[in-house]
Amino acid sequence: MKNKIFRTILLVIISYLMICLAMYIIQNSLLYRPSKIHNLQNFPLAKNWRRVNTLTQDGLIITSWYLPAKKGFKTILYLHGNAGDIVNRKTFSMQLHQQGYGIFLLSYRGFANNPGKPSEQGLLFDSQSAYQWLVSNNILPEQIILFGESLGAANAIKLASKNTVFAVILESPFYSMLAMGQFLYPWLPVNYLLKDKYLSYRWAQQVKQPVLIFYGLKDEIIPYQQVRDLQLAFPQGKNYLVLMPEQTHNRKSGDEMATIIRLFEQSYF
Repeated sequence: MKNKIFRTILLVIISYLMICLAMYIIQNSLLYRPSKIHNLQNFPLAKNWRRVNTLTQDGLIITSWYLPAKKGFKTILYLHGNAGDIVNRKTFSMQLHQQGYGIFLLSYRGFANNPGKPSEQGLLFDSQSAYQWLVSNNILPEQIILFGESLGAANAIKLASKNTVFAVILESPFYSMLAMGQFLYPWLPVNYLLKDKYLSYRWAQQVKQPVLIFYGLKDEIIPYQQVRDLQLAFPQGKNYLVLMPEQTHNRKSGDEMATIIRLFEQSYF
């Protein structure tokens, strides 16, 4: 009887450890879901869009898209989320451009047939290379607005903590990927398994620029409390949270967001 109980307990422990090992091995495929349907090297571009290549700190050449700003307007460096590619963000980018903004649509490593594999450090290298490209092409740091979507929000926060920009705009950000992992998998030792923790709240404390946060109250992925906690991590006085009652994680009114962004920017002009 005792041996049977012992074997049962041992089997449960081994099964749990095997699950932990499997989650550790496959975590990158869960965290990063790039689309490789579109090849940015030969994808047809609309009028005035440019295909640009940036060189990252670790030697990768990343292909992205750039649409110059209208005269007198700032440029938005758009850092997208963990899935799809920049082709999926083109409609919203055009809505922003209709407000006058220039758009740098950054495509990450491993996305849309770019070389390399995505990682927290790698995506930061990609984001920094895009920022440097803008500055080297005569766009003043004070004329750059960072826009981060979901996972891209974590990149935007870290980039803003290390560079001069005009403002930071976040769509559906999380407190940290570690907190998200603990929320989604409370039965796993996420702190020990997760490689890319994206501790956004730590970097938020070092962001001095105005911050605008969008959150859909019907978001089915990121809990409201994480967004609220992240907002409180920024220095108080220049950060604003816009709650969108009918919007989900991936479905928001682009025109409404673009208009709010313009009003936000004008208030600090």
